Amino acid sequence: LLVAVVAAEFVVQILFQFALRSIGLRIMKNLRADLFSRLLRLPISFFRHEPRGRVVDRLTTDLEQIDQMFASGGVMLISDLVAFVVTAIAMISFQPRLGLASMVVLPVVVGSVTWLSSRLRGVMREARKLTSRMNGFAQEALSAHDVVDVLGAQERFAEAFDTIAAEYETTMRGANRY
Repeated sequence: LLVAVVAAEFVVQILFQFALRSIGLRIMKNLRADLFSRLLRLPISFFRHEPRGRVVDRLTTDLEQIDQMFASGGVMLISDLVAFVVTAIAMISFQPRLGLASMVVLPVVVGSVTWLSSRLRGVMREARKLTSRMNGFAQEALSAHDVVDVLGAQERFAEAFDTIAAEYETTMRGANRY
């Protein structure tokens, strides 16, 4: 019986991952097309104030993170939730008092995960902004390399990049606390 349950779970997980990935790919295709279309409709003034490198980096990085959510995060979340519910039902059906007693820690676990995820969400949002600034700055500096060279501003550009990189490092050290 156990072998049959494990085999069935394996098949269901494979089918579920395939279905979720297919849905995710379709959503990402539509999202990319919509974002690109919106980007083309932005006024010229937007591009005067936002470095092209930052716009491209944010567009690709944010889309990649959404894609990763569909690829792994969503699958793992739903899979773990199903496993938890099945385990809880089995525990309560075999030993009702013990099963219910083990559920007492559930609010503490949910509260801890919620608290940690809210802290990490803010830190990771800041890290994405800084990554975007670094990549945008690097792309703009490299596309204007001739001008930077003629002006002899290599050191100033390197110092500015180092400042952004140091902010990123500090932010990621903060993320490591959680």
